[in-house]
Amino acid sequence: MTDRNEKSIVRSAKNKIICIGLLLGLIFVCFSSYLAYQYMGKTKDQRLRHLKQTVQIARNSIEPILAEYRAQNISIASAHEQVRNLIRRMVYHDHIGNNYIFMSSYDGIMLVQPFEPEKEMTDVWDLTDSYGVYIIRALVEAAKSAQGQGYVSYHYQRPGQTSPQEKISYVVGIPELECYIGTGQYMADLRQGHLVYIIKIVGLTSVLLILIFFLVWASMKEIRTQNTLLHKAEHELSAIFNNTFQLMGTLSPDGKLTKINQSALDFIEQDETSVIGKSFWDTPWWQKNDMKARLKKAVHDCSKGLFCRFEATYSHPNQEITFIDFSLSPIVDEKENVIFLLAEGRDMTEQIKAKNDLIKEKEFSENLINSLPGLFFLYKRQGEQFFLKKWNRQHETLLGFSSHELQNAAMTAFVEKETLPDLRSAVTQVLEQGIVNVELYLKDKNSHLIPFLFMARSVEQSGDTFIIGTGIELIEQKRAQEENKRLEKMLNQAQRLESVGRLAGGVAHDFNNMLGVILGHTELALLQADEHHELHGDLKEIQKAAKRSADITKQLLAFARKQVISPRQLDLNDTVESMLNMLRRLIGEDIDLVWKPFAHLWSVKMDPSQIDQILVNLCVNARDAITGVGKLTIETGKKTFDEEYCKDHAGFFPGDFVLLAVSDNGSGMDKEVLDNLFEPFFTTKPVNKGTGMGLATIYGIVKQNNGFINVYSEPGQGSTFKIYLPRSVADKDTEKAVPDKKAAAGGTETILLVEDEPSILRMTRMMLERKGYTVLPAATPTEAVEKAKNHSGPIDMLMTDVIMPEMNGRDLAGQITDLYPDIRLLFMSGYTANVIAHHGVLDDGVAFIQKPFSMVDMTEKVRAILDSASDKN
Repeated sequence: MTDRNEKSIVRSAKNKIICIGLLLGLIFVCFSSYLAYQYMGKTKDQRLRHLKQTVQIARNSIEPILAEYRAQNISIASAHEQVRNLIRRMVYHDHIGNNYIFMSSYDGIMLVQPFEPEKEMTDVWDLTDSYGVYIIRALVEAAKSAQGQGYVSYHYQRPGQTSPQEKISYVVGIPELECYIGTGQYMADLRQGHLVYIIKIVGLTSVLLILIFFLVWASMKEIRTQNTLLHKAEHELSAIFNNTFQLMGTLSPDGKLTKINQSALDFIEQDETSVIGKSFWDTPWWQKNDMKARLKKAVHDCSKGLFCRFEATYSHPNQEITFIDFSLSPIVDEKENVIFLLAEGRDMTEQIKAKNDLIKEKEFSENLINSLPGLFFLYKRQGEQFFLKKWNRQHETLLGFSSHELQNAAMTAFVEKETLPDLRSAVTQVLEQGIVNVELYLKDKNSHLIPFLFMARSVEQSGDTFIIGTGIELIEQKRAQEENKRLEKMLNQAQRLESVGRLAGGVAHDFNNMLGVILGHTELALLQADEHHELHGDLKEIQKAAKRSADITKQLLAFARKQVISPRQLDLNDTVESMLNMLRRLIGEDIDLVWKPFAHLWSVKMDPSQIDQILVNLCVNARDAITGVGKLTIETGKKTFDEEYCKDHAGFFPGDFVLLAVSDNGSGMDKEVLDNLFEPFFTTKPVNKGTGMGLATIYGIVKQNNGFINVYSEPGQGSTFKIYLPRSVADKDTEKAVPDKKAAAGGTETILLVEDEPSILRMTRMMLERKGYTVLPAATPTEAVEKAKNHSGPIDMLMTDVIMPEMNGRDLAGQITDLYPDIRLLFMSGYTANVIAHHGVLDDGVAFIQKPFSMVDMTEKVRAILDSASDKN
């Protein structure tokens, strides 16, 4: 009660005593009783309000802990423990003596009871008073009401007393923690002064005047006592207010600073007189205009009854910045009118710095993991399975899965059924030994198998089992191994052919001499035995067999490169044309022979009879491979191979070469036949239908003239033999045989590249990407169609092999053209363009490039096709 109220009551009592006197004693007694009850009622309301304010202050004090819990910076258990420790220290002194803040959960567990610690953490849900009131349930009901707070009256046995006494408690719910806090007051304490006052009035009835004056004196004493108690309570609250580490102050509803604690003054190194009475946003705590505007809005909202909270900053004179967790709470009276605003600030600098350090550390770890060249993975064991919890960007890039698809993916989802035993064995090993190094194949999103070398460890953390490790992709190593095996096989074959050639050459030389003796003596014997002689027929058979053996010997000498030749400078076109009539008679009328000479052909230096041998042997083989009507094509051309191209194509040599290509649309050959094609005496023809020396002879002739030969064939698709003979450079010609690399123009267009041979696909992709093109590689037509459908941008060109397992190039081009009508087409094949067109796979005039091709030839061809499309547009 204020001093003004106190003086008013005393003055009123004195006036009534003087005016009424003895005649109005009874009225005085009644009126005095009325005043006593009114006074005690006001005192009761004031004390109950004091209970409410005390609980609200306690509630505001734990708000920062609740904010940490809501931000998920602490667990609910930690929040419970921190709140309990804080509430347990909130013991205060009221007009009766020490009082306390209690705390209980919604399910009836007493969490904090400072004066009865033995009841803490016990279940008091069924606690009832002498009138059958369930005390805890009533408190919970008030805490969980729509207002979240309220008064509850019940009877409770005070510690040290023998019988229960009426008590009123005020509680506030904390729904986040499923509990409430509150404090209480025994009604006996409230009624004590009233009873004393009534007794005094009864005593004063007998001696009216004395009692009236004594009553005035007692009333004045009671007022002073209550004021003393109130002042003491205010002092205690002020002590709590000023001694808390948090920055605290009170504002009027219009934002004027009415009270401030010492922690807040120390923070800005100011005294109270310099800030009290000012608008809060004009005080030194608020330096920046944006913060002042934010504070004004918060004051406005809080004066309407809203709780406001935000993060503020303060710059000290030494440029150090402090981060403040600031809040404004509305304090209301019994009519829910806002009477003042409670401002609180908590220094969060260390927590924010720690949080920022954690964020930086996390970003560094993420960048470190994502910079790894191979896969990074972290699997967590759940039951009998391991599930992916963390990975790097390479995981998505190499396997083609999105982050959503990888999240919680099972470890077994990335392996084929056949390799599951290998995976389980590796997992068992890492769990038993703690570490494992193993090579496994993973399947990407398109079910392509990719080899990896994995290094993994098992980790135990908080009862959970993890497998962490890295995987290095082994595609290039596998390809290198396969290439080494292929080169080793080619080397072994070349060495075998070389050994056979040396052997065949030596044998043929000696055998040729013996055949000369046999033929000579046979002819002499025939001079003495005419056709009527009984030995004439036998001698003729001997002579025929010897001549046939001599022909085979010549072929052996050609294979061994020991054939006696007379090389000279030739125009290959002229040499071939002179053979055409003879070749047509050789292959028969059912086979159409097509001659495609290349204009301005370079010359070669070799024996023309060797050209004849090559053409005859190839045409005979083509004739035998064609059943019924067919086509045989002879072509010439010019080819230049540089060092870079030859590195990627085993068996090729750098320089200028004249191409002689012979193609047919016969039965073709499988891989087994191709591997033994140039072996002496190897033949697929029936007995007595071939010697197996035809292609061996061609091989020897080409090697003798420093050339090389390549064969393209598939069963049912015919065959193409490409012979590269070195260009003849005259002595007076100073031009180098190996030209400088030509700079072919590149581009930025997108090219869909389709090739079923992995090494050619990889090489061609590298060539195009080096020239700036964006390449969409596909190993099968089905994959190509899928990539074309899923590609979001334009595709400018389809570059595809012609002969492929699933469908041919023309059919694939039809499907792609339906999706991209303006796309340009370029076909490639080891078969010549004329042979492919004859098969009906391509139409005449369609852009075509023949394998093998150099980077310069290929990029020039691509650029020309794309530029022609631009010209048309």
